[in-house]
Amino acid sequence: SSDAVETARRDAASEPDVLSSVQADLDALLRFGTDSPQESGVSVTPSLDHFVSWLEANRGLPGGRVILRRHRNSDRQNLTGHVKQCFFGSVRFFQQHPHFVTPTAAALKELSAEDVYQMGAPGLQEAWADYLDLHARDRGESYSYSTLRAILPPSFGGTRTGGGGGISTLKRIMPLVAGCMSGDSYAR
Repeated sequence: SSDAVETARRDAASEPDVLSSVQADLDALLRFGTDSPQESGVSVTPSLDHFVSWLEANRGLPGGRVILRRHRNSDRQNLTGHVKQCFFGSVRFFQQHPHFVTPTAAALKELSAEDVYQMGAPGLQEAWADYLDLHARDRGESYSYSTLRAILPPSFGGTRTGGGGGISTLKRIMPLVAGCMSGDSYAR
């Protein structure tokens, strides 16, 4: 496996989509994911468009403005893909682990506008990392877990080292997705 690992390290500064195929090969080699990864037939609710509309209506929520700027590329940081990958990963995770929705959404009422969620619900970070390992090669029309794993650090189920990844986007988006899915009111 040293060739696959060296290729991943050499390409670490590349865009996540470029790393996606290397990550998929590495996951297959190390037997992460399944031999028949889930394809795009999986329904994702809420949709990204619905989530963005919900964020616009709830701009004062912790991380909401940052996620909207990244989604629209307002800051010219080219993090739109990070938002998309973290959104779809979070929605699918919460669909399979609905018991984490309420405690994760509750953080929205505890954090100040500029705080970053630290995945404080007991067992959440471990369940997330295990989930990504189990679904490592899943991909759909709008998401690829190989891409998601390539932008996250190992402690969150990814392989990215040295910064520049999507962990700050994931930490901001998870409680927002949970809030959107819970249907609670978050008007501030």
